[in-house]
Amino acid sequence: MKLNMNLAVLAACVLTGTSAAQAQVRVNINGTPVNFVGTQPQMVDSHVMVPLRSALEQMGANVSWNEAQQTVTTTRGSSKIILRLGEHSASVDGQLFPLATPAIKVNNRILVPLRFLSESLGANVGWDQLAEVVSIDTNTETFAPAATAQ
Repeated sequence: MKLNMNLAVLAACVLTGTSAAQAQVRVNINGTPVNFVGTQPQMVDSHVMVPLRSALEQMGANVSWNEAQQTVTTTRGSSKIILRLGEHSASVDGQLFPLATPAIKVNNRILVPLRFLSESLGANVGWDQLAEVVSIDTNTETFAPAATAQ
């Protein structure tokens, strides 16, 4: 399965005439650029895939990885999202939703579909195709409130 997921990334790069090293996709959250260390955002099947922690932690979400189950769990406030590596569905607050592109592993980093996760947490997501910039706005009434410290 790991080989198939890496082949999906390679196939997407071949079809678009780019390589992962050439990826210029940038992500801004509330106007602040996300600093991705190591693995950069990538286009896979016309979907922006990002290293999980960098973007979601900047949005105030908690992220955990379960190696045995190959699952990523993201929580923010009362919202809980669970994605299994390679699966075409994800659980959002206990309900299953289809994913056009599943989470994949690249260079020991889990890449996830950014729009799906951001919108599942209630953020607004925009895409500037010419500049290849994803803009995420968490300053919305639907953005799940972060848990308060006690």
